[in-house]
Amino acid sequence: MKKLFLIVGLVALIIAGGCSKDSAIQHRYHAEKLFHEAEAKLKKASIQAASQDSALRDEIKAGYLKTIAYCWQNLDSVPGEAYPNDRRELETIAFSSVERLSRFYFAEKKYDSAGLLIDQLLTLTQLDGTPLLRTRLNQAHVNMMQGKPVNTINIYHSLLIRFYPPVNNDNQIIMDVINLPLDVIAICRELQNDSLLTAEKISAKDYYERLIDEWPNSALATVAHGNLARLYADEKNYSAAITHLREVKDSIGGTDAEARLLIANLTAGGLKDYPSAMVIYDELITETTDTLIRPHILMQKAVALYDSKHYVECRATINLIRDEHESYFARNSAPQKYLALAFDKEGDWERAETEYLRLIDQYATSEDAFNAYLVVAEHYEKTGNDKLTDLWYNRANDFYTRMASTYAGTSVEPSAIAFTADVARRRGQWQQAADILVGLYERFPETEIGRKAIINAAGVYTQKLNNKSRGDSLLQILQNSLVGQQGDKNIGSNTDE
Repeated sequence: MKKLFLIVGLVALIIAGGCSKDSAIQHRYHAEKLFHEAEAKLKKASIQAASQDSALRDEIKAGYLKTIAYCWQNLDSVPGEAYPNDRRELETIAFSSVERLSRFYFAEKKYDSAGLLIDQLLTLTQLDGTPLLRTRLNQAHVNMMQGKPVNTINIYHSLLIRFYPPVNNDNQIIMDVINLPLDVIAICRELQNDSLLTAEKISAKDYYERLIDEWPNSALATVAHGNLARLYADEKNYSAAITHLREVKDSIGGTDAEARLLIANLTAGGLKDYPSAMVIYDELITETTDTLIRPHILMQKAVALYDSKHYVECRATINLIRDEHESYFARNSAPQKYLALAFDKEGDWERAETEYLRLIDQYATSEDAFNAYLVVAEHYEKTGNDKLTDLWYNRANDFYTRMASTYAGTSVEPSAIAFTADVARRRGQWQQAADILVGLYERFPETEIGRKAIINAAGVYTQKLNNKSRGDSLLQILQNSLVGQQGDKNIGSNTDE
């Protein structure tokens, strides 16, 4: 009898175990089904269409929310110890759904909603590898948008530790990780925290030097040398930057061609050693047959020739670009700009003005074209021709206003508005300039051009309008936007998520 009960008990356990296994598979299958239904709606609609249709966007978001809720509801029914594969799949589905939904929240600037989802995901799951990295990077982005840059920096540091060395399971470099020290430095610059910036620069150099020491002659070391070169170049330590760039090797052990071009640029623009730079440029031009790269090298050489006051040679190089690389010349405003500048420096104003007009006509949406109006106006201002000065400033203002309207919603719009402020500044219309700059910031507060605008507006109030309190208050507005305020939160009693 005891033996019979034992057999019956074992059978019951086997059956129960089988049911649990079936249950785990069923939970995973149903979560996958919910996720794919949401994905199908997103694919059919596209992100762009969803961004324009609030009802469609809400329907897609609801699909991901339903998937996430199902995962959390059934996560405990799929223990990792018993069913590691099914558990991992269920967590991956939750991760994918949270990541998709977070993109909508980011677009809607609902950073608190995204943060809650991400924190929940990190608490309830045991993510690893790429899913963990992407989730933590999204968490860092949320903190940055909430005005918590120190939290963002701390997350970045934790990822540098967690993913060291910064390679994945396929032994490929994780660029999102190896570049994090540079991202930290950028945040410190934006905060204008000099002591923190100094400390983070030292930390970044130590990180890259460690990679070089521990993995010499590897792809990791190559990227580390490149990033160190960037750090030293930013500090204007051009010799150190060049030393590290020489260690960026190509497949046959020589210095990489792109690194050599950077060395030439630093040798010319940084060290002002133009003859040595020309040797490198000419070597690269001779060696390069790629029609996409060669005109870029020629353009860098033309810039160096202009900076070294070799204007005839500069124009000859630009003419070579125009003759041999027509598509590059047509796409890029820089050659036409330096052609005009070279004639200007040579004292041939009539020809220079013709080239500036061609720059305006053929590259109307470029910043070089925007600036050409001011260069021409400034020329007539210096020569005492008040009538033509006013004419060109009026033309410039009309052009910028028209371009801001025509290209509303693109990167051209804030640039055009900024140039209207520059016209007002040059004409001594300080209050108008300040008003335009403040308005520019209010329209584009999260952009670099917007932040520069409010800083410049503060300077106008302090230095030109004798209103230091207003200038200080504008700087405080910028500071508050960087450190965050409780009023920026988007979770409230009427939140539907």
